[in-house]
Amino acid sequence: MGEVKVVGFDLDYTLVPYTVELQSLIYNLARDILTSAYGFPSDFKACTFDPQFAIRGLSVDARFGVLIKLNHLQRVGHRYAYKGKRPITGTEMEEFYGTSRHLPYNDLIQLRALNDMFSLAEACLIADAMEIFEHRKKHKGELYSPSALIDDIQAAVREKPDWFKTKKPFRMWNIADNRPSITPVGQLSKGQVYVGGSCAALERATGWKGRDVLFIGDNLRADLVDARRWHGWKTACIINELDREIDVQDSPWFHELHFLRSTLRQILGDLQLAMHHQSASRGTMSSAIKSTTPTGSTDDEDGATVQDIAGATGPDTSAIAETPITRGYSAEDAELLHSLETELQRVNVELSSLFNRQFGSIFRTDGHPSLFAFAVRRYADLYLSEVCDLMYYNPNHRFYPQHALHMAHDPVYSDGFD
Repeated sequence: MGEVKVVGFDLDYTLVPYTVELQSLIYNLARDILTSAYGFPSDFKACTFDPQFAIRGLSVDARFGVLIKLNHLQRVGHRYAYKGKRPITGTEMEEFYGTSRHLPYNDLIQLRALNDMFSLAEACLIADAMEIFEHRKKHKGELYSPSALIDDIQAAVREKPDWFKTKKPFRMWNIADNRPSITPVGQLSKGQVYVGGSCAALERATGWKGRDVLFIGDNLRADLVDARRWHGWKTACIINELDREIDVQDSPWFHELHFLRSTLRQILGDLQLAMHHQSASRGTMSSAIKSTTPTGSTDDEDGATVQDIAGATGPDTSAIAETPITRGYSAEDAELLHSLETELQRVNVELSSLFNRQFGSIFRTDGHPSLFAFAVRRYADLYLSEVCDLMYYNPNHRFYPQHALHMAHDPVYSDGFD
């Protein structure tokens, strides 16, 4: 912190906190604009903001009108995709995203990220609108375009200015006339108020460069990503939900479920190793092969169950035994693995629901860091629940970041080799 010469702040949800009533106000104003100016059906007026529905860090896939949560591998969470207020079916998931649920880069960059607290109202607007238009399509045969619908909703919700990429100059605010000056200014004077401007204009006027600046904001895309990538500023992300996430993780029920999950993972890993050694039909596997995913799992959260992979609809062990994951196991072994994996999935669902019933934690997706968490780790030097948290630290405090994630073959006591 001692290297920082100047600290800058975003305003909304950074310096100024808001209650849930603001989200309701945003929702209601946008809803009324959509019905009066964009031709949305009158029954849309009956919709109200649901503060328990969405979380920050979701993405909107306008092609299908779906709200999704991605992990850092660009895969759609298999429980975290909603069309309207309902989770999409397995058939829809495969139709939209294939069996891998992976979004290639060209599709990823077309998604619309919901990365700040204002976007919670936007997510509810999209879900409620999709619910109504889907109902009218089903019962009245009225066709609609999900992409055009979402364009209308986003047009009704104010966008943030692209402050970090433009070269717009500052203008001095004339307090007596209550208006900005006609001519732009090239220097900034202490005690004056300025409006407009851009990051480029600020750097020209002050000489502040790169790591001289710590900028604190709540919107990853608008406040932090461009500040880091384009200008090399130090950044801190305000995540208002952090306190609640920590409270959930500290709760007795979370600890009980987490212990149960860890135990099931360990049992699965030990069982598979024992079955591997006992099953001559599986041949010899090199002990040098290491998994980059949690013990006993695929790249889903503890894997899809054997039944999911097989596409089976019941506990038919003959169907389970034919799947690639259980080939070489006896029917009894396959059934045991299936039972444990099914229980593990149930525990995972319950753990996720402690944070949010629809979308889980903002930091995790299917056992991996969410795309939001990955972006925070990549673009924010610090993250905190509110600006006041900095009051507990000396201005010259040195923050030591958590070391990079270990590889699977590293000793458990290793702190890396670099």
